[in-house]
Amino acid sequence: MTVMAKTSYLQSLSKKTRLVISELLAPDREIADASLFRRKFAQALASVTAQKGIGRALSEWTTLLNDNITVSSIHKCEIQGLFSDYRLALVAVGGYGGKTMGLKSDVDFLIVAPNSDIPADLIASKIALLQNELRKVGIAWNLAFDFADVQLERPVDDDTCQMCTTRITSRFVFGDEACFDRYLENTNRSLKRYTEPLLTYFDRLRDMRYDTHKKGTLADRNLKDAPGGFRDLDTFHWIKKLLALHGREREIYNAITFDADTPEEEIDAIEVFKTASDFIRRTKCALHILCPGEVPIGSAKVNEIDINKNAELLAELLYGEKGKGEDFASELIRQGKVLSRIMRNLQDTVNSPYEYRLKQIEKKKSRGKDKSVAEQSLLLVRDFQYRLQNDPIDYSFQRRLRAQVNGIKDNSVFRKEEQRVLFREILNETGEVGDALRLMNDTGILTRVYPPFKKIVNFVEQGVHATFNTLTIDNHILAMTQELDFILFVIGKPDVKQRFERSLEEYQRAVDDIRNTSDVPLFISRANSFVKRIDVKNVERWANHGHLTSIADRISAIQRPEILYAAALLHDIAKPIEKYPGEHATIGANMAQSFSKKFNFSERDARRMALLVELHTVMPSSSQNERASDPALIESLAVLIPDKEFLTMLYLLSYTDMCTANPEKWTKSKGRWLRILYDKTYEYIDNDRSHIYVRDQLKHIVFHEARKRNAYLPEEKTLTASEIEKHFSLVSDSYLSQMSDSPSLVVDQLFMINRLLKEKQTCLVSPVLESDGISKFIVVSRDKPGLFAELCGVIAVKKSNISEANIFTRDDGIACNVFLLEAPLPAYSEQDRLVQSFVGDMQLAVEGSYDVHSRINLEGSSVEVSDEDSEIQLKLRDTRIVNVKLVSVPNQMGLAYLIGKLFAENLFSVHHAKLRTGKFSSNVVFEIGDRDGGEIDTGRIDQLKKLLDNTIHPK
Repeated sequence: MTVMAKTSYLQSLSKKTRLVISELLAPDREIADASLFRRKFAQALASVTAQKGIGRALSEWTTLLNDNITVSSIHKCEIQGLFSDYRLALVAVGGYGGKTMGLKSDVDFLIVAPNSDIPADLIASKIALLQNELRKVGIAWNLAFDFADVQLERPVDDDTCQMCTTRITSRFVFGDEACFDRYLENTNRSLKRYTEPLLTYFDRLRDMRYDTHKKGTLADRNLKDAPGGFRDLDTFHWIKKLLALHGREREIYNAITFDADTPEEEIDAIEVFKTASDFIRRTKCALHILCPGEVPIGSAKVNEIDINKNAELLAELLYGEKGKGEDFASELIRQGKVLSRIMRNLQDTVNSPYEYRLKQIEKKKSRGKDKSVAEQSLLLVRDFQYRLQNDPIDYSFQRRLRAQVNGIKDNSVFRKEEQRVLFREILNETGEVGDALRLMNDTGILTRVYPPFKKIVNFVEQGVHATFNTLTIDNHILAMTQELDFILFVIGKPDVKQRFERSLEEYQRAVDDIRNTSDVPLFISRANSFVKRIDVKNVERWANHGHLTSIADRISAIQRPEILYAAALLHDIAKPIEKYPGEHATIGANMAQSFSKKFNFSERDARRMALLVELHTVMPSSSQNERASDPALIESLAVLIPDKEFLTMLYLLSYTDMCTANPEKWTKSKGRWLRILYDKTYEYIDNDRSHIYVRDQLKHIVFHEARKRNAYLPEEKTLTASEIEKHFSLVSDSYLSQMSDSPSLVVDQLFMINRLLKEKQTCLVSPVLESDGISKFIVVSRDKPGLFAELCGVIAVKKSNISEANIFTRDDGIACNVFLLEAPLPAYSEQDRLVQSFVGDMQLAVEGSYDVHSRINLEGSSVEVSDEDSEIQLKLRDTRIVNVKLVSVPNQMGLAYLIGKLFAENLFSVHHAKLRTGKFSSNVVFEIGDRDGGEIDTGRIDQLKKLLDNTIHPK
């Protein structure tokens, strides 16, 4: 077979079939018998396509085979036709020669043996194998086939052949074991929580039945001859699976209320639901024990004869009472009709769990409920289980959903608070975010939830601004998120990675078995088996990204993957408006800040997201040659990185950006240089110089922010580089770690310190009134004994609660205090007066002109907290510093004042303090030292601990 012929085959195949054939066309393997290859090719193609169940594709495969495969007279195989009713492809296989006959009718399956001396049992075994394949196809379509006995006959016009015919009848059912397995797999539900409470009951029922058999009391009721066999343990295994319906009352309720348009109809539907739910709970499984073959779930009617025959026995088994058989039989028939209606309505939900929700969306749209349509659309996207879909999402499904979304005129319904919360939840679904965003993009939901994304849909870089993207920007971004899904979910989760590696081993064994198989039915079975067992795309991803397993522990340590997904979504969003290459990173960082605010990300997350977008071009542009290991480059990169987790996130963002922008030009050498830069930078940060690195990277950001502010200030008020250098040389490492995520706050403090020193003032207070009654006060002053206590006392006098506080003291005696206060929000006209009152009193307290002790009133301000919940920890460090940690202490207004006063009275100075107050309790951390810089002994620590205990829990 020529290379050109092989290539034409491959180009015509679907992704999954391509995997089957690509293994057969391995370049290192010679195909000795071309006709044998064609035979296997045709069989694999037919079987895989049949399982996909796409009627249109089947006709295309048939044309492909008829036009491109020349069947020799010795080895004959072809697709004989399609079942028009069920859209199934059936294959008639010839033996070692002779005449191959096609399908006689839609319900007959034929095998032709060319020689009359072939044993009948061999023919029967071939029929059994093919029947087994047909059953597999039936499972995919929820079809059940009944096979008649094999009949051997000889064609009238051919004495050299014998033909076996088996009669096949089919009916549509739901509820057998295979269908249930498929449904449970596709909905990823656990049977355990549904069935465990009821298994005990059915085990008791089984024991009762066995005891009854043993005693012979029910032998005359033909119990032993009941369909299915009561002593068949497989029957009970099946019944336990059917019990899963017991936990699906909500789905059944939705199904029966689907058509309820008025409140009266809904009330009636609820009554039907209650009655039918009770029927399911009490009788259905027992009914299937008695006659499982005669009463299929979903049947349009219940067999009255079988129910009447076994009604009395059923009543006795369920209720332990005799003599109620006739009444109970009529009740079963009535409830059976109700159940039939429920199961018919539920049928679409079971076959396609998302079809039912889509119908709900269409129904709400027809009633003009646009807000509900927006919410239900996002719920559908969020709940869609992408990892369990063997095939791409059906196009008609996307088209119908897109039609409902496009019909909404007011796009603001997609930007309500509820929809923003749902979008955040979608970004949190690690492993499925890429597929979810692609579905949102294909259906138009994404551009309505976040309108700026519309500018990059189908946008292609052109002219001098084109870099190396060969995809449209939106497709490039979506491809990135899908690669991140695999890296974060498969490689980043140890249990998933182990399961995937085991699947790969099975996959490789299956490939080897297929290559060595000459028996056609066995070949088909094995090919189907591994195609269904593993996602082909993930095999390719493992080949590309498998080297990342060496940093799997770092990937799994990423705490907020949603930030990485959001950065991937936004990293190229500004490309349509950039004026020169690279500008989009800066613009995109500003857009990331607004994105974070819109979708309620925390300040820290917003900063990290914006920094990821801003720096996403740094590693790729710096790692294209040997310069990747340059110490100067590594040190300059480390200055920009907040921590090791952020570096790993930036590496994954850069890596997926490079390998998806232009897959044809992506090479392992590019990935190798990028990895070298990452490893060297990680090693640099991981060394003992980490505090130097944190200081340098924060200093770099502060320099950048200060330059922007200086541009709008007169020269006498600007901040110089030497003043910034001096500040960082005077602060402690704890200050750096606390402020690493708040560089703008550091700049605010620096400008205030600069003004304090130039104007020779004692204290400066900068208030910021924020939303929801939260006020921020930055207090900069010269340190003095009891300063912390005085400031906290002013806050207590004003009856405000400290939500959070950070206090630092520089080595030159300048104190930087930041308070977040909770207070009842006054009328707008009163806000300015209240703030000025705060500022004036704080300045008086620092100057010593404010008598806190006489003004403070702590009565009735404490909150009861159990003593067992509170904890006081004191730890001596370096004989001069004491770390004080108060955990879950009572949230008492003025408590910080009392603790600060206690420190001042015992000759301690507060170097650093951090308070965080909850609704009922507070967590406080102090770093204190001797006021004169002397050493602190353990006796002094013990005394301080007793004083703290008496202050927090007064007797």
